[in-house]
Amino acid sequence: MKESRFVFTLAVIVLCVSLVSSVDQLNNSPRGQMAEMELGLEDYNIRVDPTPTTKHSVRGGPIEHGSPLNPYIPKLPPPPPPQPQDAH
Repeated sequence: MKESRFVFTLAVIVLCVSLVSSVDQLNNSPRGQMAEMELGLEDYNIRVDPTPTTKHSVRGGPIEHGSPLNPYIPKLPPPPPPQPQDAH
């Protein structure tokens, strides 16, 4: 049990040290290299869809408790069975 705790602790320490060193490298790099890493949604030609305003999405009115969320739409009755044809 102590060996697995030691391995876990060692792995956490290694990950923390590598994370700190990579952050230090980013902070010490020239501005030109940092500009290469700054990407936005526009770089991928993704159009940003703005959030709708509350004026268009919320309507005032009384709250109807117990009303269904979706309206009831009855299913159509099944078609009648085919009539046997007379073989005259």
